[in-house]
Amino acid sequence: MSTNFPTIAAPRYPLETLLEDAIIRSQFENGVEQTRARFTRRRTGYSLKWSRMTATDFTSLETFYNTTTAGGALAFNWTHPITSTTIECRFIGPPTVELVDYNYYSVSVGLREV
Repeated sequence: MSTNFPTIAAPRYPLETLLEDAIIRSQFENGVEQTRARFTRRRTGYSLKWSRMTATDFTSLETFYNTTTAGGALAFNWTHPITSTTIECRFIGPPTVELVDYNYYSVSVGLREV
């Protein structure tokens, strides 16, 4: 059973959608290119960014990443802020964090559908 992404301030826009390259391409000497599908389905990813995340929200996100998802290994439910669709995701990698002001952080995370 997946847990839910923590309730923190909405990310800033634009919300970036990352489409997975699911094609294998083979180049031949005569210039012909042969292609085929790499996967039977394509997973969509999302890049979320906060330019001024509060220290409280950052602590919630950090605890969620480190403890709840075991450093990003476990899946969780994330609700898309525009479509309100719940998507089962994993972190693509660890959050990128920069302290921009006292108790405010610039944070970005990548999510990918499971």
